[in-house]
Amino acid sequence: MVFNIQFQIAGLIILLLVAALYYKRRSVWIYTDKIFGLFIATAFVSVTLDIASIFTINYRAVLPGIVNEVVCKIYIYSLTWIAYVTFLYLMADLLRNNSTYSKWFKLLSTIMLAIGVAYIFLPIDYHVDVTDRSIYTLGAAVNFTYAMCIIILVITLISFFKFRTDITDYRRKPVMLVIISFLLAAILQFINNHLLIVTFSVCVSILLIYLFLENPSDKMDDETKMYNSSMLKSYVERQIICNEKYFIIVINLNSYNIITSTFGITNTSKMTIAFAEHLKTLENVQLFRLGEARFAISGIANDDTFKRALNLVEKLPEQDFPVSNTTVSLDIDAYILKDSNLVESYDEAIYYINALLPLKKGIVYVDENAIEDVKHRNKIEETLKWAIENDMFTVYFQPIYSITEKRFISLEALVRLWDSDGNFLPPDSFIPIAEQNGMITEIDMMVLRKVCRFINDTDPIQYGIKFIEVNLSVVQCMQSGLASELKSVLDNFGIPFEYIHFEITETAMANSKKSLFDNMNKLIGLGSAFFLDDYGSGYANLNYLIDLPFRAVKLDKELVWSYFNTKKGEIATKFAIDMLKSLDMEIVAEGIETIDQLNKMKDFHIEYIQGYYLSKPLCKEDVIQFLIEHNNAIA
Repeated sequence: MVFNIQFQIAGLIILLLVAALYYKRRSVWIYTDKIFGLFIATAFVSVTLDIASIFTINYRAVLPGIVNEVVCKIYIYSLTWIAYVTFLYLMADLLRNNSTYSKWFKLLSTIMLAIGVAYIFLPIDYHVDVTDRSIYTLGAAVNFTYAMCIIILVITLISFFKFRTDITDYRRKPVMLVIISFLLAAILQFINNHLLIVTFSVCVSILLIYLFLENPSDKMDDETKMYNSSMLKSYVERQIICNEKYFIIVINLNSYNIITSTFGITNTSKMTIAFAEHLKTLENVQLFRLGEARFAISGIANDDTFKRALNLVEKLPEQDFPVSNTTVSLDIDAYILKDSNLVESYDEAIYYINALLPLKKGIVYVDENAIEDVKHRNKIEETLKWAIENDMFTVYFQPIYSITEKRFISLEALVRLWDSDGNFLPPDSFIPIAEQNGMITEIDMMVLRKVCRFINDTDPIQYGIKFIEVNLSVVQCMQSGLASELKSVLDNFGIPFEYIHFEITETAMANSKKSLFDNMNKLIGLGSAFFLDDYGSGYANLNYLIDLPFRAVKLDKELVWSYFNTKKGEIATKFAIDMLKSLDMEIVAEGIETIDQLNKMKDFHIEYIQGYYLSKPLCKEDVIQFLIEHNNAIA
């Protein structure tokens, strides 16, 4: 007797090892998971039948003839199924439409069943040679099997090359390797019948697919043992293919960086794991870690499952999580897509969620209104691009009145924008967007050039204007080469720096104190000066006033108005003014809109007044006319 089963035993060991590792994980069971599971099952059946056929051939003298024939034919028939499953595995990555996939699956499965019926009528024979220890099947049934396997694999290979651009990059080489190894093994075994390596090559191929494509470690976050963003994409796409309604909840841990800086990486990791374990108490959902401080919950959109997930998310801020020797609560934002009919793809769903990040905080629903907000934002972005490309920004000037000199002595340059349809866009609608997408630096430099051109064209100095205030954005203040860039513009127009003063906000200082300090000193050395804008609206860190060389501080209009609205506001405003006076800071009161506000600021001996009571922002022609008519006319 000849038991030439070394390759089969080795293949079976490989297969069982892969199966154990693969099924040990909690699976999302996307479409490729299911086909890979079918691949493992088919290979297991084939290897088992391969070994069984060798036994039945050896014992065919004592076994009923039908038993040996059935086992051997089912074994070689299983090889065609392996070729078929290889094709399905490849095509599952391409056929994204459920109806198309089902049509192909039904057609090919019918063909495979017809092939199975053909084996009933095909003869099979057996070869056993004790001398060279060879044992194998032969005859028409075997030749038919080789032909079918090669045809199916060639079709798979052709499909691979035809649709290779649609196959994800990381899939191409492993799938190609599987196809080639299977073809070579089939050809080698056809040429050398005693070399029983087909099922072994199948098992090795499955090992390669596992290592390169289906390895859980490539799809999971090591720290939390959750699936990663690529698996969320695959999971959602599977629901779309199956016409299933789904929901997505994306959770951002806003306090993650603060916790890390306070307690360290190790303690933050423990907190993160505890947070993940808390999410894992949810049933019938899939959990994902999309980034360091970003998680997602997704599932089939039935009311009970969604309500449980939403209830857990809403209570997260009330939950304490262990960190170091204490516990902390988490500040979170959650973005919820409940109705998947609002989007057509995973990419569109995540796009809207990401687009809402800078727009809304807290528990945010990706509903029709939110999507309209995103589309409106996109329209503004397109308008900004159009305005930059076509130089469509306009600069308006708001006069600033000196109480001491009793005349207007400066102007604040303010950017204005109308879209292509002539609709006015308020600055607070487009400036934050320009800051977030990086366009603000181009806009700021366009404004500066227009201010320089205005000075050269109109010579506002002759109308009593000593300087013009230009705003610097947060992004500009973070650039180490800011001073050199500004100097280049002013030198190009021949404008002395004493004619241009710069305004910066508390937010800009909070983001870039070191580079800002260096730039301020360089520009002050050239003759410019700096105003702290919107004081009282931001962080109000006194260290900035002490450490940075500001000439004046502009009180935010909300702080000024609060003096007239509440007792606390009155105390806070008066305290701020007294403190700034003690620091020898000049003060500009913004937002003055009534005579009472003006008189009270005079009582406080504030140096400068700015607001609609004196003048709204004016275009360049109107501001010159205003200065001609009003300078020295207000007492």
